Amino acid sequence: TFLIDKNRVLKYVSPSYTKLFRGKLGDTLEEAFYHHLDKESIEKSDELLSKLTSGQKRVSFEFKIQTINDKTRYVTGVAQNFLDDSTIKGIIINLWDVTDLKEAGTALKKREQELEVSNQTKEKLFSIIGHDLIGNIGTTSELMKLLDDNFENFNEEDKHKIVSSASNTLDTTYTLVSNLLSWARIQMKKITTLRKPVLLHPVIEKIANLYKGQFADKAIELIIDCDKTTRVSADPNQLEFIFRNLVRNAIKFTHTGGNIWFSCTTQKGVVLIGIKDNGIGMSEKKIEEFLSNSAELTSTVGTNNEQGTGLGLIIVKEFIQLNKGRIQLISKPGEGTEVIITLLVS
Repeated sequence: TFLIDKNRVLKYVSPSYTKLFRGKLGDTLEEAFYHHLDKESIEKSDELLSKLTSGQKRVSFEFKIQTINDKTRYVTGVAQNFLDDSTIKGIIINLWDVTDLKEAGTALKKREQELEVSNQTKEKLFSIIGHDLIGNIGTTSELMKLLDDNFENFNEEDKHKIVSSASNTLDTTYTLVSNLLSWARIQMKKITTLRKPVLLHPVIEKIANLYKGQFADKAIELIIDCDKTTRVSADPNQLEFIFRNLVRNAIKFTHTGGNIWFSCTTQKGVVLIGIKDNGIGMSEKKIEEFLSNSAELTSTVGTNNEQGTGLGLIIVKEFIQLNKGRIQLISKPGEGTEVIITLLVS
């Protein structure tokens, strides 16, 4: 509590005031109190005091302040006009420290938001498990049963088509299960990132060989422009996961006969790794949602009706951050997408 007269001079301060603020009796409000406030709060104070000196009896407010120990605190207060009182002849200002309450409220609100996002994500994951995963397993099972029951009746071309279809479905299922397990481990804080020097070119070649069939099926040409000596500091398994999902996405959204480029550029202690396609592209809204963590898990169909859940990209971003890296998306609808990953040089 403190009391100022009509000239804003301190006439009384309580013992608790002196624990938080500088100033003594006879100091002006500017000398004693204003240097604890930011510019916006000072302007607000002047406005409120103007109302009181003009006759208003009571005003309330909330300020962020710096104490004499340079600690940031939040106070709520009430200022009352007793200028016409023959005894008090001033304005009494009462402050209450509400920092702990405010921080608890902020933490609670943040936790509620996190729980809401978590619940939405869990619902979507159950949907993925119930629809995509079981659907894929069911499809593969039916294909194998069809082949087994009619093996002698099918010609070689028919057999190849069935096996190829089953193989693609199994690959989708494997990726989905891998993503689900990775996501679960991230949520439970069970992921350990062990960064070490990794040669990029062998990892890229491994991913290229892994998806050789998909490249051939859509007649997509993969162009690799990466120096064979380029190394990054990263967890090898997580780096493989990142590349696997990004290349798979590029294949998925590139039209038959398209191109995918894999490039590496070293500059000022970092390596810029680009995965670029000339596929269907993404909208600015979609990119913004992804980079701001507000993107929902959505099943997006590829150019050949390939299925997806959106979970892979979310985990990719998590792994990039765990490896002290950054991700950037450059895209326009109809013009393709470029994903740029920045990792530390090793």
